[in-house]
Amino acid sequence: MNLDAYRFSKSWSTILPNFQEYADICFKEFGDRAKYWITLNEPWTVSQSGYASGSMAPGCCSDWMNLDCTGGDTGREPYFASHNPLLAHAAAVRLYRIKYKCQIKKPDQDAAQRALDFNYGWFMEPLTTGEYTGTNSIPILNISQLKI
Repeated sequence: MNLDAYRFSKSWSTILPNFQEYADICFKEFGDRAKYWITLNEPWTVSQSGYASGSMAPGCCSDWMNLDCTGGDTGREPYFASHNPLLAHAAAVRLYRIKYKCQIKKPDQDAAQRALDFNYGWFMEPLTTGEYTGTNSIPILNISQLKI
């Protein structure tokens, strides 16, 4: 078919009752051709739009939102709707890491950590902890300037 990507849109629950078994089959059968894996497509959107705002199926939201919804509880149902998909994702990731993931080289791990420190730690650490605690990847500051 000469495709760069393929989105398998069949519900996994109709194929196998256990998502981890389904993921195992996918990793084994397609792992030599798949560079990136996504376990679930937009789980937050499904939860938020289906069970909080009611803008997508099944259209649930609380009456106080004054929207044209089929009923529901905006304060609780999005969390219930997210629980099992998050557990399924965690099981698939755990399986992949244990059984299929190649060993990552130390320089790649260091580069990934620097990217995380820079992209997230730059603002989040000072905002949440009051200090810079990362791997000192902010190149324009010296150690005395890191004190907040």
